[in-house]
Amino acid sequence: MLISGHANAAGPFMSCLYICNVNIVWAGLVQGVQRYIFYFNFLISNINRYNALHWGEIIKNFPDNYKLAALIAKDCYYLIFFRDPISVFASCFGYDLYKVKNDCVVLPITDNFNLGGYIFNKKNIFSTNIDCIFNNVLPNCFCQKDILDYFLRKLKTIIIDSDTTSKLNAFSTITKLSKILNFDSPRLEDRFFFESKLSPFSSPIWQRLPLRIQFKEFNIEIEFGSGWTNTKELSSNIFKKVFYLDGIVFNISIINKINQDLNQSEISYMENLFNNFLEDMELKIKNIKKDKIMEEDVLNLLRTNLNYRNRLNNIIKNNLSYIRQHHPDIVASWKYYQEFEKMCEELDS
Repeated sequence: MLISGHANAAGPFMSCLYICNVNIVWAGLVQGVQRYIFYFNFLISNINRYNALHWGEIIKNFPDNYKLAALIAKDCYYLIFFRDPISVFASCFGYDLYKVKNDCVVLPITDNFNLGGYIFNKKNIFSTNIDCIFNNVLPNCFCQKDILDYFLRKLKTIIIDSDTTSKLNAFSTITKLSKILNFDSPRLEDRFFFESKLSPFSSPIWQRLPLRIQFKEFNIEIEFGSGWTNTKELSSNIFKKVFYLDGIVFNISIINKINQDLNQSEISYMENLFNNFLEDMELKIKNIKKDKIMEEDVLNLLRTNLNYRNRLNNIIKNNLSYIRQHHPDIVASWKYYQEFEKMCEELDS
C-alpha cells in the first residue's frame, strides 16, 4: 500500500514501480465503500500480477474509511511518501494552466498549437487570492497523517522521502525496494527512464493531451504513454523511435483511416513533422516555465503574508507529526521547510 498526498512526487514513483511490473494505479477521489469496490475490482482483474494499492486522497473522519482500512491486509508493507512541504506548496501553483484546447490541430502543427500558460505565476503571485489552493488543493496534498489515522493498528511501514526517488536516485532506490518487497528489479536498459524527469503533470503540455492532428486522409492521436516499455512497443508499430518531451512519453495511434498500413513516405513525413514539433514545443515550454512559481517565490509570499503563513504552518505541523516522530532526520534534511520554520520563529515569536 502506497500512501501519499498530491504534489508529493508519488506519480513518478508509481511510474517506476510500473516499469518493474508492479501493477498500481490512482484510485481517484472516491472514499469508503466506493474505494473498496475500486480496490476489489482492481485486484481481482489482475489476480496473477504483483499488485499494489494507492491511497492519496482524504475526507476527514469519514466513517466507512475505518472499515476500509481494517479490511486491507495486515501483513503487507505500507510505503509512506513525503516531500519537503514547501516544494509541495510550490507545486500546487503549477497545476492550474490556461486551458487552450482544440478538437483537432491542422498542419502545420506549430502554427496552430498554443500551450497556454500558468494561471498562478511569478508575475501575479503577490496580487492573486490563493484561498482556492488552501481550500481545494492542500487538503489532498497534506493528507498522509489523516489517512494513517484510519488504521487502528500498528503497520509495517517504510518512509520514503521524495528526494530518494529523484532522477539521480530513483534507480538505486527502486532496486533496494525491489529486494525488500520482492518485485522485479529495474533493468539496466530502462535506466534512462529512471534518470529522466518522470512526472508528466509538472509539464505545461499535459493539459493539451490527447492531441489530434489532421492529415489529408486520416488523423493521428497523441496521448500519454503509460510506461517506457509499453510505449516503446506501441510507437514502434509506426516509427522506429520513441517520442519523448518534458517527462512525457507519447503513445501515437492512427484514427479515421480505413487502411492502417502506412507507406514509408508517409512514415518519414510524419516522423520529420514530429521532430520539428518537439523542437518547437521544447522552446515554448522553456519560455512558459520562466513564469513558474518555485520554492523561493512562495517563501517570499509567506514572508509578507501572515494569514497564509499561519494557515500553511498549521496544516504542515498536523501532517508531519508522524514523520517527525519516526524520522526527524528526514524533516531536518528539507532545505526549504527549514527556511520556513526559521522564518516563522523570527517573524511570529
